[in-house]
Amino acid sequence: MGETNQAIAYIDAPRLQRALQAGISRVSSRREYINKINVFPVADGDTGTNMMFTLRSLSASLNPSMGVGICDYLKRLAGAALDGARGNSGAIMAQYFQGFFEGCKGPGKLFAEQFSDALSSAADAAWQAMANPVAGTLPSVLEAFADSVKAQVETGRRDIRELLRDGLASSRTALAKTPEQLTVLRDAGVVDAGGQGFVDLLEGIVDYMETGELQEIKSHRAVDLPDFEVLINHDDPEHRYCTECMIQGDNLDRQQLLAMLQQLDSSSVVIAGDSHRLRVHIHVDQPEQVFLIGEELGELSQQKADDMYSQSQAAKRARRLVIVTDTGADLPDQVADELGIQRVSLRFNFGGHDYLDRISMNIAQFYQRLSASAVTPQTSQPPIGDYRRSYELLRGQGSQVLNISVSASLSGTYQAAVTAAGDDDQIHVFDSGNGSAGQGLMVIAAAEMADNGIQIQPLLSRLSELKNNTITYVTTRNLDYAARGGRAPSWLAPVARHLHIRPILCTTKAGLLKPKGAMLARAKPVPGFARWLLRRLDKSKTYRLMITHGDDHPAAVELRDRILAGLPHVDQCWISETGPAVGVHAGPGVLVVGVQEWDTSMAGEGNSTGQNIAEDND
Repeated sequence: MGETNQAIAYIDAPRLQRALQAGISRVSSRREYINKINVFPVADGDTGTNMMFTLRSLSASLNPSMGVGICDYLKRLAGAALDGARGNSGAIMAQYFQGFFEGCKGPGKLFAEQFSDALSSAADAAWQAMANPVAGTLPSVLEAFADSVKAQVETGRRDIRELLRDGLASSRTALAKTPEQLTVLRDAGVVDAGGQGFVDLLEGIVDYMETGELQEIKSHRAVDLPDFEVLINHDDPEHRYCTECMIQGDNLDRQQLLAMLQQLDSSSVVIAGDSHRLRVHIHVDQPEQVFLIGEELGELSQQKADDMYSQSQAAKRARRLVIVTDTGADLPDQVADELGIQRVSLRFNFGGHDYLDRISMNIAQFYQRLSASAVTPQTSQPPIGDYRRSYELLRGQGSQVLNISVSASLSGTYQAAVTAAGDDDQIHVFDSGNGSAGQGLMVIAAAEMADNGIQIQPLLSRLSELKNNTITYVTTRNLDYAARGGRAPSWLAPVARHLHIRPILCTTKAGLLKPKGAMLARAKPVPGFARWLLRRLDKSKTYRLMITHGDDHPAAVELRDRILAGLPHVDQCWISETGPAVGVHAGPGVLVVGVQEWDTSMAGEGNSTGQNIAEDND
């Protein structure tokens, strides 16, 4: 398409490629607006971002080689859409492309009749993707477009240009009616966000068809829309986690999967794909249940679970700077929620199965499995796509982003976060030089400064000062896990046992974790660790502390009490759990202490009494 002065008799692969490029560019430019009108199925402000991600995944398939037939090309597009689908609207669009492919007749070109049949198949597939179809949403607009084209073809019209032009008009009409069909839209004074995205896609195609001008597909940065308030509201979520995964196998049964998922306490269930690959989108409180079902049916991949409550809280905070970190920072959940900190999950693998840290396996389950298993689990950084999705959502809400990463010397996580940021100068990535408790202290300080309105450059300067005054200390019951994982020489564990010592490690200025001392293993570990730490801390200084533990809460409480008894000036002290990033190599019973020299003016405001001691937040 793009032939502006003549009728268009058919669609082939090159024409479809150019039309989609124009439509996707239009959706990309409208992302922020679509996000801001997103109120259904939940008001989480991400429909524009999810549609852009999904459609942009087609880009790799938008260059058909010479001679590729339209049906083969549509098969390629359907696969790309399934791989890249994000969110409720993205999963519906992926199934729409799957239906378009399945309705394709004739390998070379789509004439008007074939185009109409394929559109009807696509619209039917979109409705079927939803476990509980709702009128007034994206499928309603998709159906209106297909019905318009079908009605025109039945009257004898054969010009694709005219079919698209009038189909767009019908889609706009259907979109305008969505508030009449769905009360939540009428109450908010908006149309359906997914339907708006599809109309934008069609408008881009029709504009290109009329002008012949093809715009490059690119990611548009967020812009301020001062006259329109973002409609995010997820303070009391029906279900907290927007969960997605891909299931691969032979003879996958969509209805069987749907029946299994409907046994869960869930909402917003959408399934896209075919008998070999199925993508699941679902809202639940326990994402691990979804992943277990997926593993029963086939090979599981692309797991993710976004915390919609946390995203909502971040979007509604007064500040324009949002703090992101990875789950290598062992933050208490309550603190992360209160400060609006966004967390991207690390991954770990047990016996060939991948897990999302704190999502598909909680910390207690992790240590139980670690103790019982002869298999050494492997940890891995979050995929770049996980960071990119988090960044895109926050930038789409008009926020600056500061990602505080686990030490770059300990993990590739920092580089993944930097790569995902690309050249966006509103996304900053800071190497904490720590992990676990020390990283957590850095993250909390940054979030407090952001809450107090400190701008990004002075905030980064203050973080650099804090980094030089933050140390993470670790002690383990033994070195067996470190030796199994290759983090310690195989001979060191038996030597430590022979000498009856418990090693103590700490972070260095270079962000590495190195041996710093040892305790006698025969002595009680908590009093010994407390004495060792207190000998090295200046009693005249004020500190912030975080203590984390590997499934040994009583030991962490005892350690806290002993340290506080010996330190007269403590601004805050938190207790949390040590996650897999450290636990894989340190084993059950690990104790970690983050120590941060603290100036009460550092965050703009602070506790000066030294008496505000946080309770356990396990």
